[in-house]
Amino acid sequence: MPVIILLAHGSLHCKSNQAFLAMVDRIAMVLAPTRVIAAFLAHGEPNLPGVLQKIAQENVRQIWIKPYFLSNGRHMTHELPAIVQAARDACSELDIRILPTFENDPDVELLLIKQIANVTAME
Repeated sequence: MPVIILLAHGSLHCKSNQAFLAMVDRIAMVLAPTRVIAAFLAHGEPNLPGVLQKIAQENVRQIWIKPYFLSNGRHMTHELPAIVQAARDACSELDIRILPTFENDPDVELLLIKQIANVTAME
């Protein structure tokens, strides 16, 4: 069974990072026994390179990274693949998959429609 890493950009504002970590904890409880852990790409701890290193040391070989990103910008097309490649270079036995971002995800679009409709209904 793969370990799932939910990956956020991270923020210089500690409360934003804490909110993400709390969300990941809730998701992990729902998806147990699948192991779901948090990591940050740019600002915050635990950072992705450290999480990947720790998982590799635990002899886990299958890792799926789910980016908590709305689009496939530079972080997804350059920075994340470089970090993943460095982890693979350090431990060639790692099977790391990068799952899709939320770009063009119809469920996200439906969520936005619902939230906007709820707000406009209050007017």
